[in-house]
Amino acid sequence: RFLDILNPDAMYMGQKDFQQFQVTAELLRQIKSPTRLVMGATIREKDGLAMSSRNMRLSEEERAIAPRISKALFNAKAKMGSKSIDEIKAEAIAELDIPEFTFEYFEIADGRTMLPISSFDDAETVVACTAVHLGPVRLIDNVIFKSVIDTRRLAEDVMKVWNVKDLRKIRAVYGDNAEFFDPLLEKPIKGNAILNYAKGIYEAFPDLIFEIQDIAVGPDFAMAQWVQKGKQTGPIMGKPASNRYIEIPATSVLRFDETGQIISHRDYWDMKKFLKDLFG
Repeated sequence: RFLDILNPDAMYMGQKDFQQFQVTAELLRQIKSPTRLVMGATIREKDGLAMSSRNMRLSEEERAIAPRISKALFNAKAKMGSKSIDEIKAEAIAELDIPEFTFEYFEIADGRTMLPISSFDDAETVVACTAVHLGPVRLIDNVIFKSVIDTRRLAEDVMKVWNVKDLRKIRAVYGDNAEFFDPLLEKPIKGNAILNYAKGIYEAFPDLIFEIQDIAVGPDFAMAQWVQKGKQTGPIMGKPASNRYIEIPATSVLRFDETGQIISHRDYWDMKKFLKDLFG
């Protein structure tokens, strides 16, 4: 009902609640909703503990023990391919079976159905999920062992977001550590710097559009060929509006993490032609 009222282009959920994400994804599939569901990567503390408001309820001693949860998950992932699922689960449970924890579960499952699997060949997406109680707090976490993401659709979505010129949507597409670079920049930028860059481009070219010509994809990357078109009616590179039109072919190389968020976006196009077309 909520989606029917708002009719959003996309809905964003965190990887930390992986099970809820998959339940929601299945619901959207069943009702044939056009809303795109996007998973945001889990943000972790420096010691690996998944960030959560619940962490504030841990005592100093409990907080020092809590990172054992993520350590067990990442240790389990490192064993994929060298040990069986039963062996990996048994060793992970042993790591979490300590007096300070009240162990609830550790399971390796199909990332779509959330049903346990006995072999890594049983599913395209495999995730390990766990829950323990530490003092009064129930802590959950998960790690994706492997996944299949639709890199073609993700690349198309990136271009759509830039064409819409919505800074909030652009921010949502790029993870906190995603790097962006193109010929107008001296070095790669991250976070809010990407938004400031986009804002400057839109101010210089209010009618700018990016037309996709072709997309080549791999398991975790996409290469999109496109043409940027627009008239410079605002300042750029410290120079006033030229009121000249550009039409420049370009290529984007996009790399994605296992959740589908961008971790690297690099654009390549002819800077010499760009300057010549604008300023002669």
